[in-house]
Amino acid sequence: MRQAYERSGSNIITRPGFFGYLNAKLIDVQTGAIVWVGEHRVTTENVLKGGFTITVPSSKRVSNGEELNKQIKEYNKALRQMSIEATNLKSAIEAGNFQPAPGEVLTQNSLMNVKVAEYNALINRLSEMTASEGPKALRAPFEYKFVVEPVELRPILPTAETLQRVEEEYRAAGTTDQRTALRREYSAYSDFLSVHYSALAKKAAKELIATIPAR
Repeated sequence: MRQAYERSGSNIITRPGFFGYLNAKLIDVQTGAIVWVGEHRVTTENVLKGGFTITVPSSKRVSNGEELNKQIKEYNKALRQMSIEATNLKSAIEAGNFQPAPGEVLTQNSLMNVKVAEYNALINRLSEMTASEGPKALRAPFEYKFVVEPVELRPILPTAETLQRVEEEYRAAGTTDQRTALRREYSAYSDFLSVHYSALAKKAAKELIATIPAR
């Protein structure tokens, strides 16, 4: 599993979000002296109530299933073909309609004996196959592989690139429904960013003010 994560790149997650930064100084209005200087920085994590949820979808899958199924199908196909051959040969023997080919030295009786021997050999082979435990694929162990899907991050944080992508899709949209959906998506992203930026600024200011020493 660890190797699957590393191959997919899902073991490296870029920290998403924005930050708010504020610096200020406090000046004595009577003397003009700077009595306090401070700065403060907050990030998206500090204002999201539920924080981030990172999901890495992964699954354990059989890697040799296709090959095993192929072997089983080939076994079943051979079994069906032999059964059909045996049925046809039995019908031909019962009808007794074997004729030596031109130039063949076998008599009709001798040819019948050859066909009976062929039929008996087919029946023996069919009996051996059906009496056995089936194809080896039925007893072969499964081999597994781990599949790791792209990382899912919630909430989705729109960026300038996200808004640009929506704008481009809007310009290329061919129907009214598509444009309406893209307008809603753009509006939702813009509203989120507006509220989020405001929350960052308020929190940075509030926490910065809290660091001013009491006199």
